[in-house]
Amino acid sequence: EPGSKVDVKDGNGDVIGSGTADQDGNFVVTLDPALTNGEEVTITATDKGNNESAGTDAVAPDSTAPNAPTDLAVNEEGNVLTGKAEPETVVRVFDASGVLIGQGVTNAQGHFVVSLSPAQTNGELLNVNATDAADNTSANAPVVAQDTTAPDAPSDVIIDADGLVVTGQTEPDAKIEIKDAAGAVIGEGLADGEGHFTITLTPAQTNGEQLSVTAADGAGNVSEATDVTAPTIVPEVVALADNHVELGLDVTPTASTNSNTHATGFTIASVGLGAILELGVLDEVIKSALTIDVAENTARQITLKGTSGGVQILSTYDLYMYKLNETSGQWEQQRVEQNWIKAVLLGGTSKELPLLLDSGKYMFVLGTGLGVTALTGSTIKTVSDVTFDYGKPEAVSGETEGNLMTDNDPKHGADDVPEGTAVSMVNGIAVSGNDEVAIKGLFGTLYVKADGSYRYEASADFKGPYGAQETFKYSVTTPKGNTAEADLTIKLNNGGSDIEVGDIDSHVVLDLEANIEKGPGVKAMTDFAVIKLGLLGPILGADAVVFKDAMTFDVSENTLRELTFKGAAGGVELASSYDLLIYKLDEITGQYVQFHVEKSWFKVILLGGGSDPLTLQFPEGKYKVLLGGTSALGLLSGSSVSVTEDKIHNYGDPKKLEGKAQGDVTPDDADVVVKVAGQDVSAMGTTITGKFGILTIAADGSYTYVVSKSSDINGWQPPYGKVDTFSYVTQSADGKTTVSTLNIKIGTTTAIDDFVQTNVVAHNQVDHVDFEGSTGILSNTVTKDFNIAAGTKTEATLNIKGSTGILGSNTTITYQIIDKVSGKVVKTGTKTEKNPNLNVTINDLEPGQYTLSVVTKDGSSKTSFVSESTHLSHFNTGVAETESGNLFANDIGKDSINAFTVGGKTLFVDSNVGAKSATVEGLYGTLTLSHDGSYSYKASGNGYGVERFEYSLDSKVGTSDKAILEINVGKDIMGSKFDDVVTSTAGNDVYALGEGADTVVMKLLDQADAAGGNGQDTWTDFKVGMDGDRLDISDLLDDNVAPGNLAEYLSVREEGGNTIISVDRDGQGSAFEATEVMTLTGVNTTLDELLANHQITY
Repeated sequence: EPGSKVDVKDGNGDVIGSGTADQDGNFVVTLDPALTNGEEVTITATDKGNNESAGTDAVAPDSTAPNAPTDLAVNEEGNVLTGKAEPETVVRVFDASGVLIGQGVTNAQGHFVVSLSPAQTNGELLNVNATDAADNTSANAPVVAQDTTAPDAPSDVIIDADGLVVTGQTEPDAKIEIKDAAGAVIGEGLADGEGHFTITLTPAQTNGEQLSVTAADGAGNVSEATDVTAPTIVPEVVALADNHVELGLDVTPTASTNSNTHATGFTIASVGLGAILELGVLDEVIKSALTIDVAENTARQITLKGTSGGVQILSTYDLYMYKLNETSGQWEQQRVEQNWIKAVLLGGTSKELPLLLDSGKYMFVLGTGLGVTALTGSTIKTVSDVTFDYGKPEAVSGETEGNLMTDNDPKHGADDVPEGTAVSMVNGIAVSGNDEVAIKGLFGTLYVKADGSYRYEASADFKGPYGAQETFKYSVTTPKGNTAEADLTIKLNNGGSDIEVGDIDSHVVLDLEANIEKGPGVKAMTDFAVIKLGLLGPILGADAVVFKDAMTFDVSENTLRELTFKGAAGGVELASSYDLLIYKLDEITGQYVQFHVEKSWFKVILLGGGSDPLTLQFPEGKYKVLLGGTSALGLLSGSSVSVTEDKIHNYGDPKKLEGKAQGDVTPDDADVVVKVAGQDVSAMGTTITGKFGILTIAADGSYTYVVSKSSDINGWQPPYGKVDTFSYVTQSADGKTTVSTLNIKIGTTTAIDDFVQTNVVAHNQVDHVDFEGSTGILSNTVTKDFNIAAGTKTEATLNIKGSTGILGSNTTITYQIIDKVSGKVVKTGTKTEKNPNLNVTINDLEPGQYTLSVVTKDGSSKTSFVSESTHLSHFNTGVAETESGNLFANDIGKDSINAFTVGGKTLFVDSNVGAKSATVEGLYGTLTLSHDGSYSYKASGNGYGVERFEYSLDSKVGTSDKAILEINVGKDIMGSKFDDVVTSTAGNDVYALGEGADTVVMKLLDQADAAGGNGQDTWTDFKVGMDGDRLDISDLLDDNVAPGNLAEYLSVREEGGNTIISVDRDGQGSAFEATEVMTLTGVNTTLDELLANHQITY
């Protein structure tokens, strides 16, 4: 209504604005406070009569945006957002790029739950707002999603060539961690804002290590690992090998002529003249031998001549030469000159034999040869004798040269140094540039340059001792400044020196098959002459007349020739037979040595005849064939000896040749091989071509070496007997490098040592006395003298049976044992009665000379006296058992063996060739060998110790390999019931000494041996206790042993129910190491117990 008052009231009834309507009834009212959020108001009009109209409702406009949402949170999965906003508003969620990823509506309380898509799990920044019904939108409320997503694995990861720095790409600001294979952190850091990272490793990784690299975000989420392999960096190798040089001096000795000497005696039976002189023949040999001493630093040039006496038809004598081994005290065979004297009827004379003897003691003796039926007198004499004194030389000179860094020492290998390495110092004297520096030594002067080249000149006034060594210590420096040291050792010898070969580390035994080829044939012997057998000795000169019309043939190197011989007879001859004799040239002596004899091979019957075919195989050499006989000598007209088949087994161009060896050059697993023959070695293996085969070797030291026939045989030679040498460098865990050599020998056979134990049973010697005597009418007394030896225990029984005479009175029998030296009665007894009997046991007689006297009165008697005296320390040996075996049993490449030699006796595997068996005399017994390698050995019982027979296997291709047949000859000593005292021998003795308190004494048999020369003995019935057995080792220990330090000399341990006693002779483990000397079987005791019982004497 115009002019009326208008009031506006809010929801609480409060007036928030008033005004007056104009003349047209329109009004404008200002509200305070302003209403902008859709509030409801009531409007009334009041006229001037104060009449108020009914209220009219109105709604204020909504122009106020809601507050930004609060209490925002994204769940762990990142797919739900919760929070609070103005009730009944629309909530929207945007990612950092403004993309809507979720929307929802608040409830009446303003709470909301909004699903997000895609889920937000990587710490993303989100914006959240609320829009009311009037489309007013709140400000954005930020919220960060939870970070539960690990970064991607780092990429582009690279480790530098020094193994020190790792770079790569990852999530910005991520933490980088680098671990080794063991999981240890060796580097960490942060990526920059673009995700680049550079991490330094501690320590540097330089040996191909496997590393893992991870990235972690700020929320601690860790990525998958990226693997990276560190470089394999071989550190600068500076590995020096010692150089050992043998310098053969040119020495002009002073010469002096000695008076000729001679020895006359009886020829010795050759059966006793073995490789080492038996104890049983030594005295006999010395009586008949010519002995010559050659002083130290001298040599003697002697010429020997021998004569034999007596009546010996067509006999020969062998000259044996022995030299005294100063260490063992044994005479060792050096040479046998077979058939040196040929005797005809009334004796013979030898050819002159020149010999050059080095220092030592020599003995020459004649032994029986062919046709000798009796030992005869003989003489050996010198017809010239000159001493060359190298200790007082007229002149000495000698020079050697080489290079310290490039020479390949056969034992120590070659230096492995970087290019540009130079020798910088020798014996403390600087070496630089290319000027030669002189270093004065003890025996000469060394001139050396920085490039390693050197020469050494021996002093002209050097007077020995020959074999003296002097050492120069040299240093080298690499371009990087690393240094190393090694030794140059020069040994000054009298005359030429053998080239040393390093120890063989591995053997290749070739699998070999020869090519079989047809031979060229051999010219037949026709109308040949038969030679008298007496003229065909085992050795003939190359110019012997008998060879004039002989069949001849040669066998080339690396071949085996197989010939089949056939003989045929023509004409009319008396029934005869002939021997086929084949000789082979000894290239050293120039004489022909009997190779094979086929007895009665050629049979001539009345109107003809012939031989059976004979097939023989021949190794490399030159041969001659003859016929010998004792009847129908001379020319056999119409007869022939021919070769009907000739086959060549060609090993020079074999059908098959292959072999392999495997091994490991690093017994310490921590060592690695870094170089071989100058090439770096990888973990997977490196291949090196050697002189004769191919070596594949890995860093862990394992290797394989393969030999095969070359596909191009032009100029190729099979490597029989050759040694392929490889120099290699190893590095230990602490970085130390060492140079060594790998020597691989190539052959067709490998001989391996054989070991045999044999024992000779021995029992106490027992002296017996058995006496029967009687008294009667003619004599009433009977006596018996007897002796009891020293060191014996005697048990005796005396039985006297008396008979009463015809008068019937009592009979008296009386006995006495009288000491013959003192005349004292030591035992006596009497008995009187009719027919008396006296039975006495006597066990306490001391060693001495005694008389037993029995007197009978008034009757007669019969006396029986029996005694046994057991020697407590003297033992008689029985018959030794024969030990059998086969030399080839453990050898490799048995099929390639052609022949073998033991003690100068050679047997061929082919049973058709040569002797079927041979006998070799040893020091303690006899070795009998068969052509198939089998052997038997029988101990003589004359000595005990270790018997060593060296044998060589000769292959079909001409190579040889050596080994030892070692036979330990000991005693099996069976003791008595008394207190025996036994002395140990050099063999492995076994004791079963019985009931007494026995003693084993170990004497010092060899001063240089750790066991004093004694074997490793066994005591099978050792008794522990105060009254038990005893071991006396006092002779083995030095003078410093005492109760306070006994544990340093003596040790006792239990093993397998046995007690083992060991001694260290000097108690220091220096000159001698602890060595087992006695095993007490079935005994469990200690050193303390044995000492408390006084069972060890020291």
